[in-house]
Amino acid sequence: MANDSYFDLDNRHSVYLQRLATSLINNYTTPNLQAAYKAARLILLDAESITSNTQLNKITAAIAREIKPQTELMWDEVTGELQDTAAYEAAFQAKMFADVAGVNLLVPVDKKIRSYIDSSLMTLTSGNRVNSGVWAGYLKQNTSSLVNTYKNQIAAGYSNQETMGQITKRLRNVTNGLLKNEAEALTRTGMSHYTINAREAMMRDNQDVITGRFYNSTFDNRTTLTCRGHADNPKNPWAIDDPTAPSIPQHFNCRSNWLFMVNGQQHPDGTKASVGGKKGKEAEEKYDKRENALNKRRDNPNIEGKTSSQVKYRGRRDSDVFDAKQVSGSLTADSWLRQQPRWMIESSLGKKRAALFIDEKINITKFTDMTGRKLTLQELKDSGI
Repeated sequence: MANDSYFDLDNRHSVYLQRLATSLINNYTTPNLQAAYKAARLILLDAESITSNTQLNKITAAIAREIKPQTELMWDEVTGELQDTAAYEAAFQAKMFADVAGVNLLVPVDKKIRSYIDSSLMTLTSGNRVNSGVWAGYLKQNTSSLVNTYKNQIAAGYSNQETMGQITKRLRNVTNGLLKNEAEALTRTGMSHYTINAREAMMRDNQDVITGRFYNSTFDNRTTLTCRGHADNPKNPWAIDDPTAPSIPQHFNCRSNWLFMVNGQQHPDGTKASVGGKKGKEAEEKYDKRENALNKRRDNPNIEGKTSSQVKYRGRRDSDVFDAKQVSGSLTADSWLRQQPRWMIESSLGKKRAALFIDEKINITKFTDMTGRKLTLQELKDSGI
């Protein structure tokens, strides 16, 4: 490990944090959703049928009384785990920074880190929508979403004169689909929010040493235009006190992070991991086959649970489709993507934006506005691109 670069160490650490988020999902959010469904199902089956609006309201109120406190307690437990992780993160980053830069950093006390995170806004983009708030606010929204989704599904079933069996199937489907996706995304985003802000708190206590911060995005086909644009911004690395620097996470399930620079560095030394696409017709055909299978699964109403939104790299078994390798840390997001075959670029940007990127040679930063918001195709057309 003595010869590992900043990128190498950070990449391994990011994998560890992803696994830690998965353990929180397995130990807290998934069991809570299962308990919520079982509680709602018992209340519905006990009622046997819904014959009036009054009875409907009583049933949904009883379900809300049962599942809301359980969900609030679950998120309290998750938050406690994230607070512990934030304290660990600051100490880990200080050691990692000493290993790669030979500079010792001050580590803020746990109370200071927690206070900084509790007051930090999490501003997330989703399409053209932007949500902003502190972590506690997002937890409140998630709890309300669970309760309201159950209420709406039961009301829809009653309106359609469905049996209790059909209504409970509705709840099972939405629990294993939409609600599970929301809880998982929030947990992973929370992991990013707590660990990145732990780094930020430490950075602010060491401004005499740290001269800039590098927006480190993932190089693969799943990275958003927002993160690609920030990683290719001419200000990258950003000055520590630059008020225009983007916040991280930028969106739900954001995988980007900040790496710290010293002595006027423009990017971390060494190479970083990337997952590009293999060139050639065979790789493209195999990718298309997997993408078609995903689309069929996603469109099948009889399949419960989460279906990936995009074909993902699964390791060595995908070596005939994807090209996993190390690339220079100085390589920009735009330059990296231009090295990829057309099918990979279309997978990353969509066909219409890929055509602008390849054929019109539009820089990746032009697909977002100054805040990192993804521009619509109409907005791109109106801008003259």
